[in-house]
Amino acid sequence: MAYPELRLLGRWTRSASALGTQGPQSVWSPPPTLVTAPSLPQGQLNGKQVGAVAYVVIHPPVNGSTYEDLARVQLVLDGQPYPWVWYHGRKDLNMAPDPTKVRVGTIIYLGDPPYSEETGPANPLDNTAPKFIDSVSVNAWAGSSGITQDYTIEVWGWVYDSVKLAGLMPVYNPGNVTIQDTTSGLSFTAVVPAIEAAGDWRGAWLSLPGGPQQGAGNGTPIYPFVRRAKNANATVPSQEYIPQYQNSSTSPAVEYSTDNLYLRLNARQAILIKRFGVVGPAASNSGGYDLLSAWIATPAQGNHQRHPEGGIPADYQLGRTKFGLLPGVSDRYAGVPELETPMLVTDQVVYPTVVDNGTSVPADAIAFAVAGTFLGPAGEGGI
Repeated sequence: MAYPELRLLGRWTRSASALGTQGPQSVWSPPPTLVTAPSLPQGQLNGKQVGAVAYVVIHPPVNGSTYEDLARVQLVLDGQPYPWVWYHGRKDLNMAPDPTKVRVGTIIYLGDPPYSEETGPANPLDNTAPKFIDSVSVNAWAGSSGITQDYTIEVWGWVYDSVKLAGLMPVYNPGNVTIQDTTSGLSFTAVVPAIEAAGDWRGAWLSLPGGPQQGAGNGTPIYPFVRRAKNANATVPSQEYIPQYQNSSTSPAVEYSTDNLYLRLNARQAILIKRFGVVGPAASNSGGYDLLSAWIATPAQGNHQRHPEGGIPADYQLGRTKFGLLPGVSDRYAGVPELETPMLVTDQVVYPTVVDNGTSVPADAIAFAVAGTFLGPAGEGGI
């Protein structure tokens, strides 16, 4: 058997019969609980372990033919919200479907095992699985309408005996890592200092890549990056729609500040974008509105400001940006599409954008999804 074993870390079901309707804009935060076999895990470690999250699975609420609005799902580590990982959870936009039901592409993996017997310590760019030492859980928000049906959220990952792991990996010392993007000519070096276990990884685990306590000394924090957004306003025909949140007299283009995808990076920050998805209005519609194209924009890069340079067709019938429930089936999904080549952005503005087919698309009809790796300190540039 491979070490470590991928396992279920926690499984929570919100029971509508027990809790009633989840009100609009309200959050459900199931507490992690220590359980013993044969009960399924509920996110709690035993005090001698450390854990890392591989991926999330969302089994969304459905009321007959209506996909109820499980709008946002966020990880919670050791009782603290993890600001880097957010998912759409409504069935047609599910960013975290059951891997056995994905028929196009792959699910979003948040990182590799921090240590495995096959490869040893993971490379810093792969060692991004969110780290915790006591518990893992989720926050799940209803959208503009209430949720009347049950839904279930699972978290999968790895658990290590913290002392045993210290014997196998007494120090994490991979050295610095440099990312280069030949298309843009950009490069970024992440400084990764040595981190010692001191005989028990529980004391230093959260300082590893993916951990919420990175950044001591001159090290470069490294996190998985999963973001989602919807258009809060109607599009202006044939003009870019940018999913930006701003505090001004102008109406924000996304509903929540956590959905802001207009990112101002400084020289200490970078994003390696690996996945980009857009879902527009379902065809056919009486207004004839649809999306035409989608791309990631970097205005400072001049002739290379659109990535991919020709854009990606995003219309409902033939577009290549869709994720979530596959049209015409009840339980088969497409993963958020992977870019053919990961895209590095640093020290500039970057944002995904779409343009309609010449007819305005209504508000709340376009969903964005971006995933990759974020490098650098938080709290700068609005990140």
